[in-house]
Amino acid sequence: MLAQGKLLRNVLIMNMDSQLESISQSMYEKEIAALNPEQIYIVVVCMVKGLVDTFVRNIGEKKFYYISTAFQKGEFLENNLINLGIYEILESILSSKGQELAALKRVEEEYMGAVDSFEQTSKNFFRECSKNGLTAEAMGVRYIRPFEDKDKEIHNYDKKKSWLIKQDINHEVVFNGVKAKIVFYCMDVVGKDKEIYKFHLHDIEIENEIEEAEKQIYYDYFLVNSCVKQILQEMRNNQYDLRKMDHYAKIGIEGKYVAFVIPELIRIMVDEKAIPMEEAIQVVRKVCGYDDLNVMIEVVKMCPTEYVEKLVPQLIDKIKNVEMKKRG
Repeated sequence: MLAQGKLLRNVLIMNMDSQLESISQSMYEKEIAALNPEQIYIVVVCMVKGLVDTFVRNIGEKKFYYISTAFQKGEFLENNLINLGIYEILESILSSKGQELAALKRVEEEYMGAVDSFEQTSKNFFRECSKNGLTAEAMGVRYIRPFEDKDKEIHNYDKKKSWLIKQDINHEVVFNGVKAKIVFYCMDVVGKDKEIYKFHLHDIEIENEIEEAEKQIYYDYFLVNSCVKQILQEMRNNQYDLRKMDHYAKIGIEGKYVAFVIPELIRIMVDEKAIPMEEAIQVVRKVCGYDDLNVMIEVVKMCPTEYVEKLVPQLIDKIKNVEMKKRG
């Protein structure tokens, strides 16, 4: 299968000119030379997605999930073209037809919003992937619709124009009386190692008005809740025992989100899965890579106390008990 996929990919690359013209004719009934930059961008996205589909994915039983907000924007076109090894080929083909590859970058910025370097925003994810040697998936935000924009529609998603694939799943979350709707997307990203990584991104639409000082807390919670629930749903789909979750999952968390993920994982296990608190803590320690309970507790204490108290009041008691033992 690996050899067949590589052969097909090489054939497609060798015939990229005819592939592009074929897609252009089927979509617009025009040659590439007659298309505008937006149309060419869509044609190239379709062509690259076809190349990505030739990869045989390395799927193991245990998976590494990496949670961050840094995946909400990036130069996906340039990243995928470079890592597929076809940037210069495509640039030459478009130039021969009187078109410029640089114009497509401007189109992508219009669709994706102001972009940062994909290499910069995703470097931590790829570094962690190389450490773990596991099948890896990234999780983060595509779009946050704050309360002051609640009368505006999310308009920057179009299946033809996007690397994203909208999923048939969404859910509503209520925390402390504030309600949010979460919509799920995923997309494939080509790494430098030519592995294909799945990126799960979420639209978060908050329905209530929130005080400015509390806004970030709610954003953080709804992102973490969305990511954690998606991981646990995959565990459930595969009929994995949550008490042995560390056999099937490792969770990496960027920056401050580590302080939010731990209480939320424990809360769901205790409140929704009826797993005893002590056992839930042990499971989360293993899944998130904390051999030392004291270290994990210090991390949780980085999270605002009122947030943890509302989520997992039992955890506050646990922290206080550990602190008392340390002083004793």
